[in-house]
Amino acid sequence: MSRHNGHGIKRLLLAGAATPVFTRRSGMEYGMEPDEVTAQLIHATYENRPAMLNKFGLKFTKTKSNPGMLVWLESLCYQASHHGTIKAAASLRDEDLREDLAAIQIPTVVFHGQKDKIVEPELGELTSQSIAGSRIVRFEDSGHAMLFDEPEKFNEELLTFLDGMKMEYDLLNSVEPQRSLYR
Repeated sequence: MSRHNGHGIKRLLLAGAATPVFTRRSGMEYGMEPDEVTAQLIHATYENRPAMLNKFGLKFTKTKSNPGMLVWLESLCYQASHHGTIKAAASLRDEDLREDLAAIQIPTVVFHGQKDKIVEPELGELTSQSIAGSRIVRFEDSGHAMLFDEPEKFNEELLTFLDGMKMEYDLLNSVEPQRSLYR
């Protein structure tokens, strides 16, 4: 959004975003310590990537009632390369998006699980506060993977977001706005 000044983007949805900053630093008291990311994600990937992914994957959902879903989530992680996993962890550790968020000038909705063990709920609040006019949707009984912990609410809120996009499109194209047929 910042690099291209939001070119071509009309609305933004951030779901469990690792923003504004994933790691603690000056002016940021939330998130993991940078050394923890290095040890728990980067070094652990070099040592035993499957064990790291298994341990990290257990943090995705609050509810652990669907073992098949947990296996599927873990299998998605295996689709990334070893190198990509390490680079993604380094990016989480090193990037600071506070200035980028402040530059967002389009309607934005932030979805965040209040039981998130990966991206602390306070970071969702800070993300919403950093984007002028944004709205936060709190998933009270969800971890990081809200769509698995509270699928009905996630779908409802996602459809509300998409319906808003459709209504904007219809208004721009002089078509009478309609509610989604997918409800």
